Amino acid sequence: MQGLYRYRKLIRLMVKRDLLGRYKGSFAGILWTVLNPLALLLTYWLVFSVILKVPSPTGRSIDFVFFILSGLLPWIAFSESLIRSNTCILENANLVKKVVFPLETLPVIRTLSSGVNSLVGVLLLMILLLGSRGSLPWTVILLPAIFLPQLLLTVGFGWFLASLGVFVRDTNTIIGLVLTVWMFLCPIVYPQSMVPKGLVPWFRLNPFLPIVSGYRNVLIDGTIPGVKSMLFLIGISFLIFFLGYFWFIRTKRAFADVV
Repeated sequence: MQGLYRYRKLIRLMVKRDLLGRYKGSFAGILWTVLNPLALLLTYWLVFSVILKVPSPTGRSIDFVFFILSGLLPWIAFSESLIRSNTCILENANLVKKVVFPLETLPVIRTLSSGVNSLVGVLLLMILLLGSRGSLPWTVILLPAIFLPQLLLTVGFGWFLASLGVFVRDTNTIIGLVLTVWMFLCPIVYPQSMVPKGLVPWFRLNPFLPIVSGYRNVLIDGTIPGVKSMLFLIGISFLIFFLGYFWFIRTKRAFADVV
């Protein structure tokens, strides 16, 4: 773990490079950071609010937009990070045999890059909320308490998948499928109150549920996230983070033989 801190300057430089490289040469440039979630938002709003007529928590159409966006933004960052982490070792095969390069930083770089994009989207959401309601709840200052465990959880899964992607090449397709199912098992595009009571205990085992609920608590409702929910999020995030790290460190010795 000390190695990550030791390579903090490298990580910062590589995150900046990744962000600039992602939009280099594109017409809209960094605006895609805002346009992508907006396009998804409009799609989900049309399907769930207009066609399926899923009820808004408050009855106002604009509040349903905020409701979806507050759950969609952290999910986009999470799913994008996992998909990109899965192929990060293969995409940098030239670095595998260079003993001096810390391969464990690659999933971290992917996660932080997606996290920066997510924060831009959150800033857009806060601007929309301010324009619609005239003020923001004081609880927005609690957002880092949710965002940091989100990063730990994402990096932990990223280390698992980065290693797995070296040995099982078709995992990227499987991950896409799993993430699609996972998203609809999270109350992102529908209220949690719609979940059948018999399934609620199973839904609460979902490690991403406290993140979605937490974003909505602090950004939309102006309430403090539940203590049990936050303790579960922090505990599972640290667990996945440390397990993912030790799994990656143990398996990376075999990367050079496979890549």
